[in-house]
Amino acid sequence: MREILKAVCGAVVLALPIAAAAQGTNAFDGTYRGILLTSQKGGASDGACPPPSNSTPPTLTIANGNARTGNLEGTITPQGVLKMTSPTAFVVEGLVDAQGNVRAQGTGRGCAWTYEWQRAR
Repeated sequence: MREILKAVCGAVVLALPIAAAAQGTNAFDGTYRGILLTSQKGGASDGACPPPSNSTPPTLTIANGNARTGNLEGTITPQGVLKMTSPTAFVVEGLVDAQGNVRAQGTGRGCAWTYEWQRAR
């Protein structure tokens, strides 16, 4: 009986870091409304940087460490670091702050795209 109790206690102790990590990302779970989407020329590429088709990005949804908006999908760390990619390998990286503001940027084809969201209350 004593050995079984030791084994159960050992398993619980080993599972604690996993539970803590999962709990950390849940702090950012929610829906974030698009505030601003801008583009500007970045890099040495010739030509103009096309303006975004909409001045606000689509709604960002974060759940259990996963993030999704439009055709972008990715993850968020317990520290609020966001990284999403599109099917064409476009990468957007950013940060969620404690107030629920998200600022991210993606660079490609001579353009820098800035995204901003705010947690819906």
